[in-house]
Amino acid sequence: MVCAPRRRRTRAFTLIELLVVVLIMGVLAGLVTTTVPPGDRAVLATEAQRLARLLELAAAQAQAAGMPLRWSAGAAGYQFAAYRAEAGWAPPDGGEVWRARSWPPGIAVTRVAIEDAPRRAPLALYFYPGAPPVLFSIELTLGAERMRVAMSPLGTVRALVMDEAVDDAPSRP
Repeated sequence: MVCAPRRRRTRAFTLIELLVVVLIMGVLAGLVTTTVPPGDRAVLATEAQRLARLLELAAAQAQAAGMPLRWSAGAAGYQFAAYRAEAGWAPPDGGEVWRARSWPPGIAVTRVAIEDAPRRAPLALYFYPGAPPVLFSIELTLGAERMRVAMSPLGTVRALVMDEAVDDAPSRP
């Protein structure tokens, strides 16, 4: 009887074992990225961009609907209101877009400049139909980070890192 020579089998990983390792590494990487909170700059930039888009939308909505809109802010957050002759200032129609919002933890409004507004006026912006845009500048801070939300004379609202912001108060050319 002739015996076939025994082959020595080399030890290697199977495809299933490699896939399981890759899956575990992917899950761990996902957990690490979700548990690391974003930095102050990212949180502030997100909130400043959100506020800029909402204020630009409020200006456009006032023009389109022919109804005055107001944005008012306090230490805890901000809200929008629409003026109706029969009801006065009340939350505007539009649901989720115009809901009252809270500032994320640590964000503060440190300075507001509104064109032609007295220094001691309440913190509110008014958007009127048919009126040119009111220039304003709102400074937000979070820790050492600072950003400015400002209306341009053309009616666009931008969020600027304070290094990019040139002037201290809005003014018309």
